[in-house]
Amino acid sequence: MPLKKRIIGIDFDDVLADFNTSLAKFHNEIYGTSYRRDDIVVYELGHTWGCSGEEAARRVSEFYHSAHHDRIAPVKGAVRVLSQLKRKNVFVIITSRPEGVRGRTFSLINKYFPRMFKEVHFLGHYHGTEARRETKGDMCKKLGVEVFIDDSLEHAASVSREGIKVLLFNTPWNRHKKPAHVVRVFGWGDVLKKLRAL
Repeated sequence: MPLKKRIIGIDFDDVLADFNTSLAKFHNEIYGTSYRRDDIVVYELGHTWGCSGEEAARRVSEFYHSAHHDRIAPVKGAVRVLSQLKRKNVFVIITSRPEGVRGRTFSLINKYFPRMFKEVHFLGHYHGTEARRETKGDMCKKLGVEVFIDDSLEHAASVSREGIKVLLFNTPWNRHKKPAHVVRVFGWGDVLKKLRAL
């Protein structure tokens, strides 16, 4: 009888796809700013851009439909590590992206991670009327996720509260604290070590 595969949930932006590097290039070009990914010290982009949350959401939506979005590169090491782990694990994406960018998101997934993910769930957090009340913790519990990987302190905490192991991808916007029972990781090589140790 074959061993049951472990279900690993993975956030998309800034864990699989280098979202904020491409977003910075877009924003600097369109809005005349000159910031870099490392200048983002809180998760809410309005803080970095000096605008309201509503305006920040509008600019992110504009980015989703730009050529800059379609040129997002994978996070270093993601393709290699997931390929190594695929035989003994099942991967699902749980993203805060809205349903409205499903097609563009799948274009990136198919480009860099073909046939790698069993399911992709769009929760639409922070995107106006499309936003749902369901948390990533709710979704992880529903899907039977055993380990979840994210870069957001808030989402890491919501998943951890469900008793699910969380690996927090180290970023400039989450360095100021870490929720209890969450393990910080420093790139995909570190993720590989931690998952093999679990």
